[in-house]
Amino acid sequence: MPTEIKSQDDLKPGEFYEDAYYHPCLCLRFSYEDDEIEGISLIDGSVPRCASVRHGFVRKLTLQEVAHYRFFGPLDAELPPERDWTESVAHDQMTASHRLTHPKIQ
Repeated sequence: MPTEIKSQDDLKPGEFYEDAYYHPCLCLRFSYEDDEIEGISLIDGSVPRCASVRHGFVRKLTLQEVAHYRFFGPLDAELPPERDWTESVAHDQMTASHRLTHPKIQ
């Protein structure tokens, strides 16, 4: 499950996070003290993906969660239709192998 970021030690550049729009992102810069995070979206390459760490609902992701988000969207939230990138993803045997199961949604 995505985990809440509560300190500077919880995320480092090169790791993955979920931004306020549920994009899985690669962290480029992070400062808990300055309440800033900056990254690049792994959905559409948009940059910078900046947010307030303490007020922007930013959560740390694993590589497996990033793959799931890319093909199926977030595990514990529904994407609004205008922001649902999963509609254009062709689902096949390869993408199915990246599907995770949310413990509360099974």
